[in-house]
This record gives sequence, structure tokens and C-alpha cells, in this order.
Amino acid sequence: MGVILRASTIFNDSRFSLIAVESVTFQHSEALVCRQWYGSIKPIALVVCDQGHVYALDTESKPVSVCQLKQDLPELNAMINACAFTVSDSA
Repeated sequence: MGVILRASTIFNDSRFSLIAVESVTFQHSEALVCRQWYGSIKPIALVVCDQGHVYALDTESKPVSVCQLKQDLPELNAMINACAFTVSDSA
């Protein structure tokens, strides 16, 4: 079984950006001449970049550490930096 994290920008305008962080789980099984792949996608957090702030919320709207998300998902840092109005991190 494999698990990876991925991030994708789901909304972006001049006021704020939303980045979804998801966990993708996959596994496979083999039998004689058959191979099957199974996968699931689970939401982890929503990163909000607005006028000078960056913060993250989990699926229950509780704060999540942006620093921890960046450690777990290095490409998230570039996505956050792409928000032209981003100044500092929160949480």
C-alpha cells in the first residue's frame, strides 16, 4: 500500500487563494492473470492565502500547522509563494 500527499489550487483570485491538501492511498493485488488497483482520496486540509496571511484548516475547521504541511509536502511552499499577496505564515 502506498500513501502520498498532494496539493492543488482550487480557487484563486485577487482577494485570496484556496489550496486543497489531500492524502492519496493506493494498493494493488495480483491473482494468476489479473491485477487490480484500488485507490482513495481523503481531504486533509484547506490552505487559505489572503491579504498577507496564510493559514490552514482541517476537515473540522480546526487550525493546522502550515509549517508541518510544508514539511510533509514540499511543493506546497512553492504554491503558497505563488500567491502574490502572501506575506507571512500563521498557525
